Amino acid sequence: MKTTAQKIMDYASFHETFSLDSLYESLVKGKNLSRKALSWHLCRLVEAGKLCRVGRGVFSKNVKQTFSPEPDAKSINIYRFLKKRFPLLNFCVYNGEIVKLLQHHLAEMNNTYVEVERDATEVVFHYLQENYKGVFLTPEQDMMSKYVGLDRRNVVVKALVSESPLIERGGVMMPMLEKLLVDLNCDADFFMYQGIEWEHIMDNAFSLYNVNTSVLLRYAGRRNRKETVEQYLKNKSL
Repeated sequence: MKTTAQKIMDYASFHETFSLDSLYESLVKGKNLSRKALSWHLCRLVEAGKLCRVGRGVFSKNVKQTFSPEPDAKSINIYRFLKKRFPLLNFCVYNGEIVKLLQHHLAEMNNTYVEVERDATEVVFHYLQENYKGVFLTPEQDMMSKYVGLDRRNVVVKALVSESPLIERGGVMMPMLEKLLVDLNCDADFFMYQGIEWEHIMDNAFSLYNVNTSVLLRYAGRRNRKETVEQYLKNKSL
């Protein structure tokens, strides 16, 4: 006789995505297994990497990778340097090379991005200027094109949006995939990734990696891009 976990995986094999409610209705209703117990089995399968959460209460069989790039040496050094000086501030630090994992057209992207709470951007910017070369504060498209570039290993300081989805990798707080996808769509210094290129990046992300649409839409709402992301998701499902 099959275990509950095996029955869940069988169900997942025939459903691209499914909810706890639909699973309960199909497998459990009328049997001696509570909704709470079924939820426990789902959590265990997620922890084991056999299922993934693709939305709030929505699951899918895990056949994709998890987007989890490691920080490079410069990102680690800058993060530690800043946390030592400003231990109470929240930072997100990463190298633009991680965007290559999503790109349709590969291009050099060697800048290090430092995001910090909005009220502290100028203080952090000036502190980094004293210790690093090529530090820029929230550059607009024209400045990016003329002075910053993508292959010069500069440091770009930007405001960290509150409640940004972050993940710790190698002791450094970095953006989750969902945050990166939204930022690429709306930040002026990422102008080269917008328009059609952004749609290709989204296609690659959904094809290769687990994307949590609930996290994606929640953060997109904070960046005033919810309608844009919803339209992409709608077109993707057609």
